[in-house]
Amino acid sequence: MGRVGVTNPAPEKFNLKPGQSTMISFQLTVPESVQEGASMCFYAFAGENPDPIFKTQSTRDLFCINKEYGNFRLATPKEAHKQARKWFSVPQNPERPPQRTKP
Repeated sequence: MGRVGVTNPAPEKFNLKPGQSTMISFQLTVPESVQEGASMCFYAFAGENPDPIFKTQSTRDLFCINKEYGNFRLATPKEAHKQARKWFSVPQNPERPPQRTKP
């Protein structure tokens, strides 16, 4: 459980049988130094062994928080959806200018 990284070098693993579910809880610490106006969204991914990261079977949006006026606020589902669309949209290639057509 968890993403492999500096703060979680060996995430806990668990197995679920088809149709089985489980409750997972977690906590996170967000530094106060996070910039005003920042947004953070959290997602859960479940995958199939031996490479669950590359064999994703299910995803779930968990929640988003926004920093406003020095405090963190839980984003509404509409705000979270808008932020996710912004983050996950495919950017245009800035190195290739748009093609011009002859008049």
